[in-house]
Amino acid sequence: GDVVEIREKSRSMIVLRHNLDTLDRAVPQWLETGDMRVTVRDLPIREQIDVPVREQLIVELYSK
Repeated sequence: GDVVEIREKSRSMIVLRHNLDTLDRAVPQWLETGDMRVTVRDLPIREQIDVPVREQLIVELYSK
């Protein structure tokens, strides 16, 4: 799957270090994390996405 990795020179950024050290979020099942990288293992199904999404608004936007 797709891989997103933090560049070496960005790893010391204060905002990045703060977020990695203080935010405690569970990693979704469809992602795999390790050593400053995230790999998309599978495309998520709707039930696996934990952010509020109003699908109807997306449909309305793209139907214009």
